[in-house]
Amino acid sequence: MQFHICVRDLGKGRKEGPERYLLHGCYKVSKGDTILIQAAAGGVGFIASQWAKFLGATVIGTVGSGKKAELPRAHGCDHTILYRKEDFASKVKEITGGRGVDVVYDSVGQATFMKFLDCLRPMGMMVSFGQSSGTVPPFDLGILSAKGSLFLTRPTLMAYTAKREDLLAHATDLFEVVAKGVVKIEIHQTYPLAEAGRAHRDMESRKTTRSTILIPVDQTMLTLRCVEGGHPIASLLCPEDRNAYILCINWLFQRRLLLGKLNRLAFRLLACLWPNSDRSSGFATYLQIRSG
Repeated sequence: MQFHICVRDLGKGRKEGPERYLLHGCYKVSKGDTILIQAAAGGVGFIASQWAKFLGATVIGTVGSGKKAELPRAHGCDHTILYRKEDFASKVKEITGGRGVDVVYDSVGQATFMKFLDCLRPMGMMVSFGQSSGTVPPFDLGILSAKGSLFLTRPTLMAYTAKREDLLAHATDLFEVVAKGVVKIEIHQTYPLAEAGRAHRDMESRKTTRSTILIPVDQTMLTLRCVEGGHPIASLLCPEDRNAYILCINWLFQRRLLLGKLNRLAFRLLACLWPNSDRSSGFATYLQIRSG
């Protein structure tokens, strides 16, 4: 549900959106660009693919298996390449008519880095933002010249969000594309916090796709805190998911806290559920559901 979508981003410390600095900072993706995203079935790759497609780019995504290729193709990727089975450099040149792509986003590192350089057009940009297969060893910078005067960057999120205004811009842009439905963040697996070890093992063995979340706190309390604080999460809560709202209002009633500030909070929750009703009718509808 959409509540979990945002909790996933915030819970992983990603409210500022690394995809934003990749697509707007390292290289400004625009209409007509052709880009290559490694691990398009992963959390960052899945979001970046959708966002880049919205910006007007042709998106090529690499995946580890045929099964993992299905969702990226349905969410932004114009082409998918099985990088373990196919010569992805040759495949990219075939797709682009021999030109190469404008930018490569590589999150794997050591195992794919040098090969990805062969996917770029002259003066293309290599963005190495991860190293799941190991760090890229030192290499002769003359290789960049020989392969077409290529550009290379190794960015970090902290550098791109060091200033407060930049942090807010990243967060705002991410929430905006999610709220518009441009980017859909799919949660494919959740684990209790106590099973964090199993979650890591599943990720390491490539059993997971899309986003994975750990659930450390009671959902009712977290919903209350988000709505009470006027957090952007509140605007993305799904009205059809009535259970989360009803649980919150029940929690207020059970503790006899429906007074003052919490009274306003309860009515804000009711307004989320029934936006076209006034306070009295919304409250009456809630009581009917509660008594039933």
